[in-house]
Amino acid sequence: MKTVISYSLILILLLSACKDSADRPKGTGCFILGGCEDTDYDLDNIYFRLSFYIDGKYLFYQTGTMNKSEISKDYIITVEDVFTLCGRVEYDDSPVYASIRFIPDPRDSMMPSVIVDTDERGAFCTMLKGGRYSILISPYKQDTIPQLVRDVELSEDISDLTISYPKDDIRLIYGSVILDTKSGIPVEGINVVAFRQISNDIILKSNISTTDTNGSFSLVIPDSKADFSLMLSGSQMNPDWPNITFKDIITESVIQLQAISLGSIPPSRQITGNVAMDERAKIIATMKTDSMSYTKSFTTDTGGYFETNLREGTYDIVIAPEDIYNSIWSISQFKDIKIPDTTTYKFSLDRKTTLKGRIISGGNSHTPQIHLSRMSGCRDAGDNIQLDTSILPDSDGYFSTYLSQGMYRIVIDSDDPTGTPIVSNPLCIETDMDLGEIQLPNSAQLNGKIENKLGLPLSDIRLEILLKQKSTQEFVPIISMTINKESFSVPIPNLDGLQ
Repeated sequence: MKTVISYSLILILLLSACKDSADRPKGTGCFILGGCEDTDYDLDNIYFRLSFYIDGKYLFYQTGTMNKSEISKDYIITVEDVFTLCGRVEYDDSPVYASIRFIPDPRDSMMPSVIVDTDERGAFCTMLKGGRYSILISPYKQDTIPQLVRDVELSEDISDLTISYPKDDIRLIYGSVILDTKSGIPVEGINVVAFRQISNDIILKSNISTTDTNGSFSLVIPDSKADFSLMLSGSQMNPDWPNITFKDIITESVIQLQAISLGSIPPSRQITGNVAMDERAKIIATMKTDSMSYTKSFTTDTGGYFETNLREGTYDIVIAPEDIYNSIWSISQFKDIKIPDTTTYKFSLDRKTTLKGRIISGGNSHTPQIHLSRMSGCRDAGDNIQLDTSILPDSDGYFSTYLSQGMYRIVIDSDDPTGTPIVSNPLCIETDMDLGEIQLPNSAQLNGKIENKLGLPLSDIRLEILLKQKSTQEFVPIISMTINKESFSVPIPNLDGLQ
C-alpha cells in the first residue's frame, strides 16, 4: 500500500507542476517536464559539443560551457591549439595492427574518445587538442599480443612517435585449467585473460589465451611488476561457462600459476517452463556472486514454452516479448529465482502501462513529437534493455501509447526550427500515467561564430546543446544542428526566464 501511495503522490505533483508551467506568462515557460523547481538538471549553464572534420580527414570534437548570463551575447567558439600526432606501433620489432584510443587526462565526459586504426605498417595519424592523453592500444591479434597503455603530452605537432612494447617490461605467465582437484582432468576451450583496472576508463588486458587439450594457457602481460587479476570464460568451443574472476592472483614473482580448478563451478541443470503468453519471448537469466557472473539468453516457442540448461544458483530473470514494440506484454523482471527449485517454472508478464497527455499548441501550426527513451528497468535486476520510440499527437494535441515498465526519459519537441524541446527528469513508469496538459516552452536564441585559427578548412560542422543531469553527472543532448557557415544561430532553452 505504501508503494501505491508514493506513486500517486508523485503523479499528483507531476500533473500540478505541468499545469503550473502551462499557466506561466509568455517567456517564462519551463523546459523541464513537471516544472523547473524540482529538476535534476543544472539550469545555470548550457553545455555544448562541437564536431567537425579538419581538412576533410580528421574528426574532431570541442566542448564548452556557457553560463546563462552569456546567452544574450554573441558567443565565439575558438578552434585553436590543435596538433597533428602521427607515429607507429611495434611489438618485437614488427608492426602492430591495432585500434588506438586517445583518452583526455583529465577526462571530459562530454568528449568522445578519439579512436584510430593503424595500417599494415603499424602507422597512424590523427589531430588532437593540445593537452595530456592516455593512449590505449588494443591489437586485433588478441591471441598473442596484449594491450598497452602509454601517456603523451601534446603541445606541438608530432610526426614520428614510435610506441614500442618494452621487452624488459613484458612477462610470460603459464598455467592450466582442470575440472577439479580430485580428477585433475584438463579442460579445453576456456578463454583466459589477465587484467588490471588502471582508471575508470581503462582496463589493461593481456592477450586472450584459449586452453588446449592439456588445459594449458600462456599469457603475455605488458607490465613486469603490477598485480593482475585473472578472468576465465567460455569460448566458441566450450561456450556454457560462467565468467570467473581470481582477484590479484598474478603478482610480481609469479611465472607459473598453480592449476586452476573449476570444481567450485555449480553443475548445469535442465529446466523447463512456460511464460503465460501466446507469442515468443526472450529470457535473460543472470547469476552473480563476488567472483563469478553467468548470463544466459534463450527464447520460448510461440506458446511461451521453454527448455534449457542453467547452472545451479540464484538468478535475476528478465523476460521481454520478441515483438517488443507491438506486443501487449511488458518487459518484466523476476528476482531471486532459484535453480533448481521446481520441476516446471511458470512466469506471468505484466501488461504494458498507458502513458497519455495533451500538448497545447498555443496557436502554433508546427507538429509536435513525443520521444520516449527507455534506459533500463526501474529495479536493479539485470534489465538494461534500451528502447527508443516516437509518437505523434492527434489534431487536438492528445496522445496515448503503451509502454513497457521501466526508467524513461521523455523529450517533446516539434518541427519548429526556432523552438526548443521540453524534457523530463528520469521517470520510473510502472503504472498508467497521465502527463496532463503540456505547453512547449519559449526558446532563447544563441548567436555566435566559430573562429578558425588552424589555417585548415573545417567541414560537416555540427553543434549540440546539452543539459547536465546533477544526480548522475551525465549530459543529455537536447538540440543538434548542422552549421553550414562558421556563424550560427541556434535555439536553446530560455534560461534567462528562470529566477
